Amino acid sequence: MTMVLNTNIASLNAVRTLDGTSRQQATAMERLTSG
Repeated sequence: MTMVLNTNIASLNAVRTLDGTSRQQATAMERLTSG
């Protein structure tokens, strides 16, 4: 049971990190394209 819980928390953290990274990338692209 603990193993499943730890895995779920790790997955949530990974999703959060990916979400933040994709937002930063989108912002960077907007800045680059706007000059």
